[in-house]
Amino acid sequence: TGFLPKFMITMELVSLENILLMLPLLTGTFFSLFFYMRVSLNNMFTKSSYLLMNNEMLKKSNLLITMNVVGLLIIPLMIMFV
Repeated sequence: TGFLPKFMITMELVSLENILLMLPLLTGTFFSLFFYMRVSLNNMFTKSSYLLMNNEMLKKSNLLITMNVVGLLIIPLMIMFV
């Protein structure tokens, strides 16, 4: 799933104050972060002509990495301050 559904589900679970329910969500975030980083690194080390053809995919994967990193940073902050 994408970043926004994870964020909405996390907000609901933080209001429940049950950390065990948040573990699958956090592991899913880590797995998707790993996948998008793998795609981005693969794009960085391929030929420049290949990158020119797949520039749109590279931009999309970098955006998804950024959103997942922001999500990983927001979740502990929400747990601490809520």
